Amino acid sequence: IHPGDLIQTTGVEGRVEKVGFGATYVRTEQGLMAVPNHLMASQIITLRTAPPIAELKRPAA
Repeated sequence: IHPGDLIQTTGVEGRVEKVGFGATYVRTEQGLMAVPNHLMASQIITLRTAPPIAELKRPAA
C-alpha cells in the first residue's frame, strides 16, 4: 500500500494519502480517516489502482 493507491476494505474505501508507523491515512467521501495499521494487516484489502499510463509524444511530420 502506497500513497495514491485506491483501496477498499471493511468500512473504508478511498485513496491512501499517507502510510505512517501506526496508521494509514485514507481520503474517503466523508473526509480523512486514520486506519490503524494492525487493522489493515488483519483485513482483506482490495487494491483498485490502475497501472500507470505512459504518454508518447511524437513530432509532427
